[in-house]
Amino acid sequence: LSGTVFVDPNGNGATYGFEPDTDTGLGGVTVTLTQSGNPVFTPVTAVTATAAILAGQYYNPATGGSSPTPGAGLCPVPAAGLGVGQYLFCDLLSGSGYQVVETQPAGYSTTGNKEGNAGGTANAGTDTTSGITLASGQAATGYDFGESVLTAVSGRVYVETGGNTSDDGTGTDPGIAGVTVTLT
Repeated sequence: LSGTVFVDPNGNGATYGFEPDTDTGLGGVTVTLTQSGNPVFTPVTAVTATAAILAGQYYNPATGGSSPTPGAGLCPVPAAGLGVGQYLFCDLLSGSGYQVVETQPAGYSTTGNKEGNAGGTANAGTDTTSGITLASGQAATGYDFGESVLTAVSGRVYVETGGNTSDDGTGTDPGIAGVTVTLT
């Protein structure tokens, strides 16, 4: 089961998921996989790839890095490779009730989540896609999480005394207290 956490500048992540020509993968984000109704399934986490990983390498879900040799807990990278921001859970059993949950990265706001090719229900409010059913041998792809960078707007309301339409500081252009400013 795989997907991408990405910066979504046009805010259409819920409709289209990750668009390689428009969006940018976001490395180092934690994604957790659970399976409801299966008491022996322990939740598993993966850190999104922090650099591109070529086919033939092994993805380390614990770090988001790679290894040239196989090992415990490592996933073989598919033929297309893994890009920055992609994650991969491997060696899963067929069954229902799988759920992927993104840990919201600091400094970002969710634009939308997209369910992948094995179905499920994406919920941007909880950064979760639940109800995923995996068939035997299925490669479930496209479980994407879109993000927007949080920004700030700041300024100062003042009396323009110099006539130059520039803020010359409180010594020349005194501030005005109590003014309501609305961002739309």
